[in-house]
Amino acid sequence: MTEYGDTKFEFFLPMGGGTDSGPSLAHVTMSHNFESDPRIKAAVYKGNSKSFVLVNIDITTHCGRFDMGASKVESFLGNEYSDVTAIYGMAQESVFRDPRQCCYSIIRMLRNFKLSNAVHVRLRKQLGEANYNFLRSNEILADDGSPVTYLVAASIIAVQGMYDTLEALGPGGELDERGLGHVTASVCLNKEGQEDRLLLCAKGTVFKSQMTVQGLGTDATLYTAKIVTDAVTGGDVVQLTYAGSDDMEIHTKTYDPPLQKKDEYGSSELYPSPKKGDGLKEGGVSKPSPKKKPLRLF
Repeated sequence: MTEYGDTKFEFFLPMGGGTDSGPSLAHVTMSHNFESDPRIKAAVYKGNSKSFVLVNIDITTHCGRFDMGASKVESFLGNEYSDVTAIYGMAQESVFRDPRQCCYSIIRMLRNFKLSNAVHVRLRKQLGEANYNFLRSNEILADDGSPVTYLVAASIIAVQGMYDTLEALGPGGELDERGLGHVTASVCLNKEGQEDRLLLCAKGTVFKSQMTVQGLGTDATLYTAKIVTDAVTGGDVVQLTYAGSDDMEIHTKTYDPPLQKKDEYGSSELYPSPKKGDGLKEGGVSKPSPKKKPLRLF
């Protein structure tokens, strides 16, 4: 928030997109905007017994789109493409420049991984070993033959970042019982002159010990793609599908509520504080619980 209580946008730009650390992103966001200012928190919570705090975060990666036309382009697996709509993973961002690989960090991580490169290590970890091995040796094509391998990699990294951030906000305890977290995952398509360049991948919320997500998942083998006509611009755009379905089902899962301090702002029945018997001890100390695997709803 600003000094006047208005919303303030913050940007974190890790190389290769996604997020350096979902827990750190969630913590810094809450610290900068709410938790570090008890007067604002008191004003919000005391002003209305049913008030809550909304945190919106977008995890973004990017991928180039190069319209083929009469061009012939060789893919990273050595396949030559012509008569397809576009190459995803290349971009010509100016008429004065030749097409280039994009996102270069993700592409080089897949094609020439270096353990000494911290960006490569982070992106490979977020992509997952199974996806890393699959995308290195397999090319994913849209229904018209356009290669979308790098686009799938960028999407998975964004979705994984969304999950990591949701888990930090909810199960990780960055939000209290009156906090609502909304996190989205998207890919920005680098293409000169294209009006709508944002590809929405997934969205999720955490609130009152419940995580709800909708969108693409994190298994590269379940991705397919097709080229469709944009209803607004009339141009050709890519549409990613997951697990063989165009319909994005809503998945919901509950988690143990994080330990909260005694509510000093008067929670209402709509947003109750944890009660004795909910696995908590009096005095604000919880029983140690075994380490749980990260929530994955897909």
